[in-house]
Amino acid sequence: MRRRTPLAAAVSVVTALPLLTACTRTVYVVANPDGSYTELVEPAPDRVDDAGARREGDDLIAVHVETANDYVLIDGPDDVVYVVVDVYGADVAQVVERPPMNVALVLDRSGSMAGDKLDAAKAAAVSLLDDLADGDRVALLSYASDVTVELPSAPLDGHQRGRLERVIAGLRAVGGTDLGRGLQRGAAELMRGYDPADLNRVILLSDGRPTVGEAEPWRLETLAARWLEQGVSVTTMGIGVDYNEDLMTGLALSGGGNYYYVEHPYEMAQVFERELRGLGHTVARDLEVVLDLPAGVSVSDVYGYRWSARGDDFVIQLASLSAGERRRVLLALEVPATHRGPLTVARGELRYRDAARQVARRVALPEARVAYTRDARRVASAYHRPVVEKLERVRNARVRERVVQHLDAGDAAAASALVRARLDSSRGVQRALGGEALADEVESLEALDREVRAAPAKASSRYRHLRKSYKARALDAMLH
Repeated sequence: MRRRTPLAAAVSVVTALPLLTACTRTVYVVANPDGSYTELVEPAPDRVDDAGARREGDDLIAVHVETANDYVLIDGPDDVVYVVVDVYGADVAQVVERPPMNVALVLDRSGSMAGDKLDAAKAAAVSLLDDLADGDRVALLSYASDVTVELPSAPLDGHQRGRLERVIAGLRAVGGTDLGRGLQRGAAELMRGYDPADLNRVILLSDGRPTVGEAEPWRLETLAARWLEQGVSVTTMGIGVDYNEDLMTGLALSGGGNYYYVEHPYEMAQVFERELRGLGHTVARDLEVVLDLPAGVSVSDVYGYRWSARGDDFVIQLASLSAGERRRVLLALEVPATHRGPLTVARGELRYRDAARQVARRVALPEARVAYTRDARRVASAYHRPVVEKLERVRNARVRERVVQHLDAGDAAAASALVRARLDSSRGVQRALGGEALADEVESLEALDREVRAAPAKASSRYRHLRKSYKARALDAMLH
């Protein structure tokens, strides 16, 4: 019998690099020896166990909140305050048994998968079985113009592993692409063995666009969001350059899973391994940031995350967090143009379920505060570079998305003008604040400018690759 992989369920000391210390605080959740938890506002202390040996603080999650600037210029040109909520997942410390996994693997076997792509997908699927423990549940489905439940959801053991390997080896590529029905049948099959305490995930693999059945992205994304509310997440993997990256990223965002752009078939096994490793090291589930905004403050935008109003609260859904993972949520808050004295622009809490102990937890967020001033020089000297770096990454990501829209419309001149304007702005920010990260953003825009000037024909595989790489980079910038 295979032993279930242990889960590291605590975090190493979190480091932050703010230019200024004002408006920045960190809350730590510390595990006590009796299994209870304590919130600390400051770096977590070293803990001393019963034998007197010193060890790192057992931090399960750390939260860091920071504004882009300590000040708002009264009657200035911009009444928006940017806030970053950093959420850090556990990395190392106490070892606990991870929850069982319940996985539905949905493989594309349409005609376009013939050859290297299907061979690599089959090899990756077999390697995925090696990363699962006995007792984990697996369902295997394949789709083309039809959908086949190759093996229903069942716990893994030696016999079931052999059956799965034989069925995977026998898959053949033929027909169209009924991605929507494949996804829906995958979720339905996973629910046969559903347990809310398990790590439940549908993994969808495709190399093309839906040619049969449901093809409306919003309908499929709505289904993925509904499954997420029930505790089932969706990860998507796009292979090659012909799939619909907007659909695949939308499904992953709505479904609370991950999105992967697999350019080459030989990368597939590594992607499967990364996905299972992240799922197996989940430390927090049903993760959400709940904000209580004061009168006069409203949300202008949340970049990359699903959000909604829930009564008087504003809720941002992060779904889950893996060991060692960092999520950076950037918010744009509209604030009053004039105000006397300091202003708390956001307060709230982080809510989640401890994945290992199945216990609901809440962590108070440090309040985000600003002060109002008429001194423009004071504003100019009070920027926090880490938040500005995140803001620049997001702005550049959005430019990439708009560049693709212009190029799709055949308007290379508009795409080039957009990039040059963003490049001029980014250079100004880098000159003002310095730093390697901002310099890297300038360099990436310079590279984008060159790519747009030499943009290949829309029908070429090179253009389709650029489109997908821009989408993947934009998504990463939004989420992290």
